[in-house]
Amino acid sequence: GTEYHRQFECIWINLITTIESFVGLLYAGMCAAILFSKVGRIQSHAQVSFSDGLCIEYGKERGVDRRSPDLPQIGSFGNTDDRNPAFLSPTISNTILEAINSGDSDDDDDHMKRRPLEKIYACPVLKFQIVNELCNEPGGEILDASLSCVAKKEHGYSGTHEAIAKFLTVHLEETSHPFFHSVWQGRHILNENSPLLSTVARKRIKMNNGCWPNQWNNPAEIRKHLKFNNLIVTLTGISNISAESVQIAKRFYTHDALIGYDYAPMSYKKEGSVKIKTDMTLINDVIEQYWAPSEIISEH
Repeated sequence: GTEYHRQFECIWINLITTIESFVGLLYAGMCAAILFSKVGRIQSHAQVSFSDGLCIEYGKERGVDRRSPDLPQIGSFGNTDDRNPAFLSPTISNTILEAINSGDSDDDDDHMKRRPLEKIYACPVLKFQIVNELCNEPGGEILDASLSCVAKKEHGYSGTHEAIAKFLTVHLEETSHPFFHSVWQGRHILNENSPLLSTVARKRIKMNNGCWPNQWNNPAEIRKHLKFNNLIVTLTGISNISAESVQIAKRFYTHDALIGYDYAPMSYKKEGSVKIKTDMTLINDVIEQYWAPSEIISEH
């Protein structure tokens, strides 16, 4: 004790107890820091689920092409209207095509005979699906949610050991959602500006005035011109429950794409109820498109 008159004989005991106290305090602080980081990591993880696969939806028929050197060229579909002589609606186009093929048309227009009508198709759309796991719970929304997407392309040179990996930004049609509550589908159009397509495909689409070539409207040609290794999607936002920033990422591969399919609807409403709910079990269910050939899933 402190009353002992020969304190110098206890110096080693005092040193050992001081070191033990310091190590114990350091250990308790480290445990608290690790626990705090684990809890923070759990809270920062967005409570959402991604679909296992990608869907590539064929572009629908937009009319027929009756272009010639003396007619104006069709630009993007957003700037095309029915008054353009180079564009006809699908209903009218089918009627004219049937008349020309049957030979019963009374129209002797030289231009129509000189160039057969060809159907115009919009570019395919690549989709992925995100579902809020707390969609059926009050207050489970993600506020100010945003999506970003990059594609990874790996290039190797024959005869050498050199390999290059490139990360390219993929443009999505909708990159933000102020109140993400249930289901969100990311959409990317496979057009002449898409980094997911081969150089040949982008040039061909550009020469075709932004339209998808008719001969490529099948699963084999679309898969042939998909040129990416990984598609990395990142979602960030603020959890409405914890008021903390949350994020999550998902990596897709080329073989995850299903061509000629779209995601099945997930929303439903019980009889007598006014609240719309989401069936989480349908997140990976797809439906086949009827206007173009679809890829056989069993062989994919």
